[in-house]
Amino acid sequence: MMTRETRIIFIHLLTWILFLTLPVFILRTSDLLTSEESGVFIFDHAFRTLLLASVFYLNLRWLLPFFFFGKKQKYFYLFNVATIAVVLVTSKFIGQHLAHQPADPNIRPAFLVSYLLMMVLAIGIAFVIFLYNRFKLAEERKTEIELAYVKSRLNPHFLFNTLNSIYALAVRRSELTADAVSRLSSIMRYVITESGSDKVLLSKEMDYISDFIELQKLRMTGKTKVTFRFEGITADKKIVPLLLISFVENAFKFGVSTEHDSEIDMFIDIRGDELSLHVQNTKIHGQNIHDEVGGLGLETARQLLEHFYQQRYSLSLMDNTGNFVVDLKINLV
Repeated sequence: MMTRETRIIFIHLLTWILFLTLPVFILRTSDLLTSEESGVFIFDHAFRTLLLASVFYLNLRWLLPFFFFGKKQKYFYLFNVATIAVVLVTSKFIGQHLAHQPADPNIRPAFLVSYLLMMVLAIGIAFVIFLYNRFKLAEERKTEIELAYVKSRLNPHFLFNTLNSIYALAVRRSELTADAVSRLSSIMRYVITESGSDKVLLSKEMDYISDFIELQKLRMTGKTKVTFRFEGITADKKIVPLLLISFVENAFKFGVSTEHDSEIDMFIDIRGDELSLHVQNTKIHGQNIHDEVGGLGLETARQLLEHFYQQRYSLSLMDNTGNFVVDLKINLV
C-alpha cells in the first residue's frame, strides 16, 4: 500500500504527464500538425510546461508559506511578477529558437495573454492546494490533541499508585482509609461523567485538583513539603476539564523524593475572569522536566491551551538549575 507521500508524488507526476502529453496527442491525431511542426511543438510545449511547473512549485513550496502567509505579501507579489516576466521572455525566445524564427523582441498580445493566464492559473492552483494542506494538517493535529486528551482522562499510573496506597492504609487499619476511598471515588466520577464536556464548572475542577493532591500525599514521606493555596471566587465560571492537572501532576512526578528534601508549591488565584496558576517544584536529580507525564504532558497541555483559548492565555515555563516554575494565566471568558 502506498504511503500518503508516495500517493501525492504519484498524483503530481500523473497530472504533469497528462498536461504534457494530452495536447500533443490531440493535435497529432487530428492531423493539425505536420511531422516537422509536431517535433517543434513537442519541444516547445515541454519547455513551457517545465517553466509552468517551476512557477507552480516555487509558489507552493516557498513563496506561499514563507512570504504570503509569513506576513510578507509584498515580497510574494514582487517575486511572482519578476518570475512571470522572466518566464514570458524566456519562453518567447526559446520558442523562436526551436521554430528557427528570427529573434523578435516584441511579445505578441495573444501569446502574452494566454501564457500569462496559464501562469496565474498555476499560482492559483498552488494557492488552493496549499490552503487545503494547511486545513488537513490542522484537522489532523486537532484529532491528535483530542485523542491525547481522551487518553489522559484517567491516568492508570496514578490509579494504580493510589490503590496501592489505599491498600497500605487498609492493612494498617488507618482512619485515613475511608477518606482516601472517598476522594478516589470523586476523582473517578468526575473523570467519567464531567470530562467529556467542552467546559465544566471551575469549582468542580478545583475539587478534582484538591482530591488529586491529597491522594498524592499518601505515597509521600516527610522529605517533600507540599503547599496548595486557592484564592478567589469560582461562582459560575467554567474551564476546559483536566487542563490544569497537567502542570500539577508534572510537579509531583519530578518534585517528590524519598531521600532528598524537596518542595512543591502550588497557588491558584481567580480575579474577575482571569485565572492564574503558579506551580514551583524542586527538581530531583536534575531530571528532564519536559518529559511526558502520565496524563497530558506539558506539550499537549500547551496545544490544548492554544486550541481552546488561543490569544486568551499566557504560559511561562522556567527550567532553572534546581527548580521548575510554571506561570499560567487564562482569560476564562
